[in-house]
Amino acid sequence: FAAASACSGHTDTRTAAREVAESIHDRLAGRCDTVLVFASFHHGSALLPAMDIVRTVLQPTASVALTTESVVTTGRELEGLPGIAAIGLRMPGVRVTPWIAPPDQPVPISRPEAIPERIGLAEDSRAVLLFGDPFSTPITRLLPALDAAVGEAVVAGGLASGASQPGHNVLMVDETATRAGVVGLTISGPVRLDTLVSQGCRPIGRPMVVTRTADEHIVLELGGHPAMDMVEQMARELPEEQRQLLSKGLLVGHVIDETRRPLGRGNFLVRAIVGMDRDRRSVMMSDRVRPGQTVQFQARDARTAEEDLQ
Repeated sequence: FAAASACSGHTDTRTAAREVAESIHDRLAGRCDTVLVFASFHHGSALLPAMDIVRTVLQPTASVALTTESVVTTGRELEGLPGIAAIGLRMPGVRVTPWIAPPDQPVPISRPEAIPERIGLAEDSRAVLLFGDPFSTPITRLLPALDAAVGEAVVAGGLASGASQPGHNVLMVDETATRAGVVGLTISGPVRLDTLVSQGCRPIGRPMVVTRTADEHIVLELGGHPAMDMVEQMARELPEEQRQLLSKGLLVGHVIDETRRPLGRGNFLVRAIVGMDRDRRSVMMSDRVRPGQTVQFQARDARTAEEDLQ
């Protein structure tokens, strides 16, 4: 077993793809079985020819690629800048089954018994790597269905983050590309995958209870007060150090275990705030939210991310 990662900040997509592929090829001393490629949105329009270069150099049996907001490898991160990052894996004896589920051929959530065949799941499957377009993926229904289907196998991955509107992300499996839906790899055989999540977020303010919602994603009231009023009050009361973190964006953490006290950063499922309505004084979440649920606002913080990772 072997793995190698590489990153290129070259502004030309084809050049960046070649640099990354050749670096991985040199480190692995040859081809790899599987390659995962993450390209900043700057490279989205040329991702198909870029992947042709990657496949030519590395000759993987399976590949996945998608657009992202930022890319990162060991010792290097490119945030908001042109970048392509990739990891190549050599896993002898391991079967990697690529699959794609565009909106017109989705994973059959309503027919759980059909999911294993749809994604190439076998008795010795150890992991499913899942990457979706956030505008067209019902992630809150898809994940529980996959968890039930895969048994003890790991489900890991994420959502493409390179676009701010539908139809602008690019996701690829091998030579097939889509701008919506889900792509994935099902990994089977003599291998174990351990997963680690570094949220990179620090809880700010205080926990609040959702007291009124609309349309499942809109919070009208927190603690009996207009949600947007509570956000503004929270921001005013923050220490200066935490207030500066808000410049990187505000998120919200849904409490995972309501019985656990005190709440810490390991007890939150962090989701994005996608908008605020000044007329309704409401806040729109990227995930479903219900009355009675405890939430706490979160801010991105590099120091917290490093502590979580360590």
